[in-house]
Amino acid sequence: MGECTAAGAPEAPRPIVLFDGSCALCNRFVVFALKNDPTRELKFMTNQAPQASAMLASRGLSGIDAESVIVIDGQRALTHSDAALYVLGRLRWPFSMMGLLRLVPRCVRDRSYRWVSRRRLAIFGRVDECQLIPQNLRDRIIDGCEE
Repeated sequence: MGECTAAGAPEAPRPIVLFDGSCALCNRFVVFALKNDPTRELKFMTNQAPQASAMLASRGLSGIDAESVIVIDGQRALTHSDAALYVLGRLRWPFSMMGLLRLVPRCVRDRSYRWVSRRRLAIFGRVDECQLIPQNLRDRIIDGCEE
């Protein structure tokens, strides 16, 4: 789906990454990103959070399914491989080099992304929301992971 914009929607102060809080693979990806984000600029929110659906709707994405990581960066909304590569591209070296995968045509990237996404729960399992996110990294999780 790529990049979308919506006029009149409030700006997000920092990039917010929406993820499936019940997916073990998604939670591990978030922990990896939290540990390797040198600027600590990325914020994360489960797509089950009440704010998430409002953020998506304001950008014309209310029908988006939970099979995608979604990045909200200002008025832009990135989905599928674009979102994952956006996050990877902002991480410390050498992980930021994964952002170069954007050179692969989106149709190829998204087909691979969707293949993994459809099987992620069967392969990696489910967790209770934010179960795998260490306590010391939860300050960058918006609207969730409080204990």
